[in-house]
Formats: sequence, C-alpha cells, structure tokens
Amino acid sequence: MKRALLTLLIASSLTGAVAIAAPALSTLPYIPEPVEFELAPTGAAAGQEASGDVVSRPLDPPKRFDLVGLRWSGGDAEADIELRVRPEGGPWSDWAEATPDSGDAPDPGRGEPEAKRVSAPVWADGADEVQYRTSERLRGVKLEFINTTGTATAADRAETAVRKAANKGVAGVAGLFRAGAATRPSMVSRSEWGGDRYCRPRKSAGTGSVKAVFVHHTAGSNRYSSSDGRSIVLGICRYHRNSNGWDDIGYNFLVDKYGRLYEGRAGGVNRAIVGAHAQGWNAQSTGVANLGNFSNGGQSSAALRAMDRLISWKLDIHGTPRGGRTTLVSAGGGTNRYRSGTRVGFNRISGHRNGNHTECPGDRLYDQLPRLRRGVESGSRTTEQIVDNADSSRFAASGRWSTSTRASAAKRGANFRYAAPAPMNDPARFRLWAPRTGRYAIYIWHPSHRDYSSSAPVGVETRAGRRWRRLDMRTGGGRWVPLGEYSLAAGEEPRVLVSRWTSARGWLVADAVRMVGG
Repeated sequence: MKRALLTLLIASSLTGAVAIAAPALSTLPYIPEPVEFELAPTGAAAGQEASGDVVSRPLDPPKRFDLVGLRWSGGDAEADIELRVRPEGGPWSDWAEATPDSGDAPDPGRGEPEAKRVSAPVWADGADEVQYRTSERLRGVKLEFINTTGTATAADRAETAVRKAANKGVAGVAGLFRAGAATRPSMVSRSEWGGDRYCRPRKSAGTGSVKAVFVHHTAGSNRYSSSDGRSIVLGICRYHRNSNGWDDIGYNFLVDKYGRLYEGRAGGVNRAIVGAHAQGWNAQSTGVANLGNFSNGGQSSAALRAMDRLISWKLDIHGTPRGGRTTLVSAGGGTNRYRSGTRVGFNRISGHRNGNHTECPGDRLYDQLPRLRRGVESGSRTTEQIVDNADSSRFAASGRWSTSTRASAAKRGANFRYAAPAPMNDPARFRLWAPRTGRYAIYIWHPSHRDYSSSAPVGVETRAGRRWRRLDMRTGGGRWVPLGEYSLAAGEEPRVLVSRWTSARGWLVADAVRMVGG
C-alpha cells in the first residue's frame, strides 16, 4: 500500500512538473508572458524640490520589473526626466535619461496616434525599487512597469527556471538539425523575441519606400548582458504599443552592443515597412535603433559591423544606392525640422537628429556615422536583391491584376498577383537595381497550379533590349526559376515583365523576382 502511494505521489509530481514545463517545450527560445502594472505616487512620495529638480521618494512597486517609464497628465510635455532603479538589498543604478524623444513618432495623417506626456522607457533588468526626478513638477504621474523575464513574483521565478531548463534541452537537440543561414544577415526574428505572441500589431503595416536609413539610440541604460536583448526588445515593443499607443514597435530593426540584430516592426524584413521612428520621414526610410545611450560613449565595433551588414543588405534589396545623398520630402509633424512638402537632402545613412528636433542617436554614435557610411559604401560582397509583389516601390500592376493569398500554391511571401490572358499591353512589372557594374543572374518565383498558364510570357528588359521566354506555370513553381544572365551598368534598373498577351489558357502569375551578382 505504501509503495503504491509513493508511486502515485511520484507520478503526480512528474505530471505537475511536465505541466509547468510544457509551454517551453519548443525549438524556439522560451519567452515568458509579459506582466504589466502601474503605480501612481501621491503626496510626498510624488516628489520634493531638490536643487531645482523635483525628486520622488524611493518607490516600492508590488512586483519586480524589467522596464519602467513615466506618464503624466499635466505639466511640460517635454520635461527632463531621469530614472534610477535598484534590486532588493542592492545599490542604486546611475540616473538614466528618460526624457521623451519627440522625434520618435508616426508620420502625420496615417492614423497612428502621437504619444504625449510619456517618457522614454528605461531598462531595469530585474529591479524592485525605482526613483524619478524631473525638471519641474508634473501632475497625474503614473509609473508604468513591464516584466519580460518571468521574474515578477517568487512563483513566476520558480516557474521560469523550470521552463528555461526544459527549453534549453529541446532547443539544443533542434540545433543539430538546423538548416544553413539565410542570405540576409542573421537576426533575431519577432517570433524569437516574443513579438508575434506578446506584442501583436494593432493593424497590418503600411508600405512605403527605402530611400534612406535613420540611425537611432533607445537611450536609457547601457548596462545589460548578452542574454537581455530579447527581453529589452519585447519591453520596448510593449511600451511603444501600450504606453505610446502606437500600432507596434516604432523601429524597423534594432541592434545590441554585442552585434546581435533584431527584427522590429512587423510586416516582413524584405519589405519597405513604414515605422514610427522619425516623424515625417517614416514612409521614405528604414529605422535602426541601437539599444542603449550613446551621448557620452560610442557604440561597439561589433554593433557597427552588424549595422554595416544590415544596411548594405537592406539598401541592396530595395535597389537603393549604398552611398551618396538622397532627397526626401517632409510629411511634416510637430517634431520635424522642416515644413510639410519641403524637399530636403540627406546622407543615405543619417542620424535621427538630421530630420527631427532630437539629440538622437547621441553625440558619440553620431560621430561614428561617417565610419559606418564608409563601410557600407565600400562593401564588395555579392549583391542579392529580391523584389516581392507587395513592395509598392518596386512592383507595379494595373487594377486588372488581382491579389491572392492561396495557401497551397507555393507562393513566396503573403500573397501574389494574377490576371487572365488578354491581347493587350498590361504587364506586371518588377524593377531591380544594379549597385555596381557587373554580371547579374535574374530569377523569377511563381507558384504552380493546373489552372495557371502553360505558356506565360516573361521578359527581362535592360538597356540592351528585351529578352522573352515562355514559362509553364502549371508546374515547376515554388523555387527560383532562372531567366538568364545580364551585363548591367552601375545604377541600371532592369525590369522583369509578366505579360498577359498569350493565346494559352490559364492565369498569369506575378509573385517575386531575384537578382544575384555584381
């Protein structure tokens, strides 16, 4: 009887342990569900005058937190704000700047609200107390906390330890079977830092163009470990979406001081996704944010090399020159340095401060931008450029070309275009760009189905003329189909055309094209 009871107790304990570990039994890194809470200090706790500033008492929120920011209802919307934190029984951190960066904002008129009277978030890395000081007295202060590491309570900490151990074992086995790296720079995806699960966008992202890159810093603290990056990015995303009220994280990409890259705003890293990182310029640029504050110290060489790889690749796939200057048209906004409609020249890689009233990306990182530009401009790696039908800056088709999201068609990306055959000049057009003189191979991707064209006219148009071939789109899809090699001059823009002018039955399909070489 005792043996049976002992067996039952052991089985029960194992069942409970498996149930706790179950959410972490995945090949993806285990990301605890974020916990958010607020604290509204009142009376003397809200702050006393000290040397011209208003300094709060040390505040003890009900749970441990990893990221903290300030929101207020009355007072200067751009007041100077600093925060410091400490773990229970530990020393206080240095004061971290949290003054709101007014330049981080959506473009006017796109339906995404502009944050008012909310500070920048500060990484706390598992703190239990917080103190703030402001340049003037603010009314209706609320501290907003986010825990992204599963350590908010003692019970959470115990549960997280079990799940991380279980996840480490599963991920380690999965690593034995992982495929080779993709051609784009390696980066931590939204699913890997928790965005797809815990920071879903309010609505689908819009697309624009990528004519320039704006470099940012997130401010706050530089004191974080190599394992903190995912949690920091998730915390920033939750803060941007829930505290600022934006649709999603504001930046298109992020990079930590260890040289690790992170996918930012959802919608696809290959696409020209409109962010909320540089008000008035978002629809014409991509934004790369450096985790930390670079007002007094520069960014690491590892991070600069990572940005070199990212920016080179991003500009290449959108057919944008890596160097020189470009002209953008201001969309206005209260933080913009230029009125709406003003044409402004920018370096291809610029600091946030060049377009908006802000000190971002900090003096020292701003001083490093010439080095970054030289690295990107002088890069000699082989170019790979992919243009999807969803990229409105590089793909064009008339309204007679419909959009399909058919799941079983081996499409590339979220959708593809299709049209019926007709004796008319109505092609779908993909536009590529050669960054340097050289020999380039061009490919097309199409899904396959028995209802598609058996003789689809596909042409490549260069300065030397057009070269046509016929593709049987009923078979052989779901892969890159070669269209030949071409000698191109630097700056040349070859076009891939999918024509409707054919007597063969079946739908014509336009999905994506690719160019490799240089």
